Amino acid sequence: MNRLDASAGLSANAIDTIKYHIKKKIAGKLPELPDEVETRLFLQGRTPWNFYWTLLNSDVPIAADEIILIEVTAKLKREFHHHGTIVQHTLRCKVRMTEDVYRPRVSIKRIA
Repeated sequence: MNRLDASAGLSANAIDTIKYHIKKKIAGKLPELPDEVETRLFLQGRTPWNFYWTLLNSDVPIAADEIILIEVTAKLKREFHHHGTIVQHTLRCKVRMTEDVYRPRVSIKRIA
């Protein structure tokens, strides 16, 4: 298992785009905090989750047409633990880059 960074053979732009699309899709699957907390975080431009990325592909560097397998762990920041939601979620993502770097295909499956 490797880190999802430039050593995987992807450009920094491609990695940032992948992470953005995954976070966007995962946001709908994670539990929400009370409305006043969500509103405060939105106005501050923050999120209650920390994301940790693990590249599951065994052959690095990754070819342009290869499916990228990523395990994402979303952990609730400690300051929000008192809201009584599940603190950690682990998801497995499949990403296929398309000709348009800014529109990768992403599928997500919750594993824990």
